[in-house]
Amino acid sequence: MNLEVLKQGDTPWELCRFRYDVYVKELNRRQKYANHDDQTIMDPLDLFSTNIVARDGNSIAACLRTSFFRDGDLGYYKEFYRINDFSSSLQDVAIVTQFMISNRCRKYKIAKSLCEKVYEYGLMNGIQHCFIDCNDGIEKMFRKIGFINLFKDYHYDYGLVNVMNLDLCNISYLRNINSPFAELHDQILAVG
Repeated sequence: MNLEVLKQGDTPWELCRFRYDVYVKELNRRQKYANHDDQTIMDPLDLFSTNIVARDGNSIAACLRTSFFRDGDLGYYKEFYRINDFSSSLQDVAIVTQFMISNRCRKYKIAKSLCEKVYEYGLMNGIQHCFIDCNDGIEKMFRKIGFINLFKDYHYDYGLVNVMNLDLCNISYLRNINSPFAELHDQILAVG
């Protein structure tokens, strides 16, 4: 599996189609921004966000998107995640959305690799707090790598979700739970 960090604002048609294939065709989810004619999903956050894709050969097998608060309007997610309640400086806040893995590749290792890449990308770009939401089925995986549960709420596309936060720099907590981010943090700081 090859991981690729795309340029900020780069959301190629192939990625938009992959999102549609996974969310609409595989998971049968309602998507506010789905274009059923083109069979793509693209939303306003794509204008300034960074996508990370995992390729299996030439095709996308998994992806996620990170959006920095300082780069654009997080719209719905600013209020939904109640970001102002958890961070005093919004300049060091990121969110992760559009995290998906195709059915043929759904394995913990791919999810972990994507999370490690976005952790590295966030840390290298001065991010301290990262917010994400997920359904109950994968909440345990995010807790295992260092996210903490904040609350549950209803998302317009995904129903009842767990809103979670990761403090990228809380190394004592990450070490205490044996998060892969603790070692990664030390490696990044040693190089950087």
